[in-house]
Amino acid sequence: MSDKHLPSAQHPPPVPEVGTILIDRQGRIGEFRAVEYGSWWLRPVAGGLEWTVEPGSAEPVSPEQRLHTKVAVVNEQTKRRGQLGA
Repeated sequence: MSDKHLPSAQHPPPVPEVGTILIDRQGRIGEFRAVEYGSWWLRPVAGGLEWTVEPGSAEPVSPEQRLHTKVAVVNEQTKRRGQLGA
C-alpha cells in the first residue's frame, strides 16, 4: 500500500469488521480485533500476542493469502495435536 492511498485525518479509514484478516506494512498477517486508543489492534490468526497499527496502514489480504493463512493454521493445530498424542 502506498502512502498516497493512506486516509487523511479529515477522511479516516473505514474500520474493518472484527475478524477481518489484514496484512500490515511489515507483512504481518493478523485478524482485526478492535480500535482502542486511536490504533487498530490485530492478533495472529493462530493466536498469540496482539499488536497495534495506525488506522489504514493495514489492508485486507487477498483471497489467496486468506486461504494460505487458514491452511497454515489448520496444519499447525494438527501438528500440535499429533505432538500431544506422541
